[in-house]
This record gives sequence, C-alpha cells and structure tokens, in this order.
Amino acid sequence: DQISLFGFLNGQILPFQSDATVFHQALNRMTMQSICADIDIKLGTLEDIEDFLAPMPGERSILLASRGIMGRSSTVSRVIARALKYGIAINTLDAAGVGSGFGSSGRNGVRIDVLQALADGTGGTYFHNSNNFTLGMKDLGVAPPGSYQLGIVPDGAQDGRYHALKVKTTAGVRYS
Repeated sequence: DQISLFGFLNGQILPFQSDATVFHQALNRMTMQSICADIDIKLGTLEDIEDFLAPMPGERSILLASRGIMGRSSTVSRVIARALKYGIAINTLDAAGVGSGFGSSGRNGVRIDVLQALADGTGGTYFHNSNNFTLGMKDLGVAPPGSYQLGIVPDGAQDGRYHALKVKTTAGVRYS
C-alpha cells in the first residue's frame, strides 16, 4: 500500500510511499489553516488528485479532512463523476467536530455539505459530529471488507426519467 499527503494550499506534502512512520510524522506537522482556499480551489485540487490517482493500479481512495466545506451541488457533482469514472472512493472527516452543521441554502442557489456529498456520492465514509479524530482517521484509512461501488454518469442531458440498469458479473453468477 502507498500513501501520500496533500494540502489544499501547498499541494503534495509527502510523495507516495509505504512508510507509516514517515507519514504520521508529516501528518503531525500539518496544521489546519485558519484561512483556507475557497471551494473552487479545493475542488480543483481534488480533481488534480483524481487525475494523479487515475492511472495507478489497485484500489484507490482519498481521505479528505477539513473543517466543513459548503458548495454548489453542480460543482461537487463534477468531482463525484470523475471519482466514479476513475474508481476512487472519497472518505471524508469533518474536522469541525461535535455540533458542526451547515444550513442548506444560500444566495448562489442550493448549497450542500460537500464532505457528506463526496463520501455519499463515491461510496466513501463520512466521519462527522465527533471530536475523536484519531478514531476517525483510523476508520477512514481502512478499506471495508467485502464492499463494492457502483456509479453511473449519464451521457448527455439528464431527462429526469427512470432508466433501467442491467448489471452482469464477469463470472456469469446471478444475484438478486
């Protein structure tokens, strides 16, 4: 397994490697920025990370820790679609801790909790409403046993109608 560390404002902090001790030391040196990049920069950074992970073999996931992010659903949908296309799960940790909640509307249209949307939309896990960040990082950093992810990104305009979906296994085994 390989792991890397990225920051929204300073890019890749630690290159991909397998030494857990080096990773923990780098993680402990990081601090939450009191003034963070705006949502478009954050989502752009996530897209860059998705592009970086896309050609890598094996299971890929992103663990995103932030103090809550609000954004427009249309912008977040683009990041989710790319993650699904590349087979990347995004696990998120709301570092705001207990009682971190956001309203659901804003001046620029519908605003959503980006951390929850990214996790829900990509088959990841959303860790929130807890101050036990050590447990959160541990839970999010471990792949769940026996799980699968199915994502669909429709071609063209969405018409809002129901469309049948047919799924086949490579072994020809039937599931109901």
